[in-house]
Amino acid sequence: PDVDSIVGELLEVTKLFCVYVLLVQSVRSERRLAVFTTAIAVMITVLALAGVLFSLGVGIPGYQWEHRGAHGFQYVGIFEDANCLGQVFAVAWTLILFDFVNGKGSGWRRTAELASIAVLGWAMLLTGSRGTMLGAGIGMFLSLRRRFGLIGPGLVIVALLAAMSLAGISRMDQLSRGEESAET
Repeated sequence: PDVDSIVGELLEVTKLFCVYVLLVQSVRSERRLAVFTTAIAVMITVLALAGVLFSLGVGIPGYQWEHRGAHGFQYVGIFEDANCLGQVFAVAWTLILFDFVNGKGSGWRRTAELASIAVLGWAMLLTGSRGTMLGAGIGMFLSLRRRFGLIGPGLVIVALLAAMSLAGISRMDQLSRGEESAET
């Protein structure tokens, strides 16, 4: 990499870090934390819904299919890589799934959470990112572990990952340490 690209990356990371610090410092109560996590989950779910609609042929600006041999779709800006986009979807998936499994909400809230989980799951599959699948699996394990212990959720996740590998979902059957994606 040349010096300009390294400086560009550092500036991008510095901007993200500053935004992160500002957001973290604004959360000083459980109520603000709930509002903050809900807002993030809703925004990411809307992004995922737009991606699903794009995959169905709706002209959503900003989305495109990757052209580097991968099978996923990407967005613009910091989500121009399918892996980054998928990891963001996995974060919202985990937040919503955890509340769905462990929380106590009204029927409307649980219905909205279930719909969001479905949309995010679909969008994660569309990214074609193996790291996203692994991240979503960890999120599912953590969500289920609190309520069901270690053994059951662990077996469920191992079985799901094995089934995805055998079926070739999100290229899970093509894991290789020598691949650029795996190295990063």
